[in-house]
Amino acid sequence: MNESIEVEPFEATFEAVVINFRHLKLKFLTEVIIEAAPRVTGYTGVFQNVQIHHYVPTGKDCVGNVLVMFRNQGKEFSSCLELECTILASSKLETSGRSLFCKIIQYLFEWTGNYIQERNITDTAGEPFILPRFLYAKDQFTNIED
Repeated sequence: MNESIEVEPFEATFEAVVINFRHLKLKFLTEVIIEAAPRVTGYTGVFQNVQIHHYVPTGKDCVGNVLVMFRNQGKEFSSCLELECTILASSKLETSGRSLFCKIIQYLFEWTGNYIQERNITDTAGEPFILPRFLYAKDQFTNIED
């Protein structure tokens, strides 16, 4: 299952946020999990190297790299999907950098879920890959400039 898929650059709008994806890559991985402790690992992980900029008088933009790790919630828990992207996102309405970033991550969850369904992505056992649900709030991204 260790394979990579490059997605063509595209632009999307989500809740008044315009997101330009300059680079988007999906990597399917299999993680070795010790049998004695199944499912004792995170369902998702969000890693970023982004900068938040301010518009005048209101608005924000976000530029940088984002990596989201998704663990399959189906039969084969060791199956993982890593989404790596370079983005430029902006909103004339947002006043919070954390809220802007949270909306970007929320969009990535929705986009990835649709991608998996449309292409019938499966785990290593051939069962449907089940994406974890989006359970983040803006205040969880404390390392993002607000």
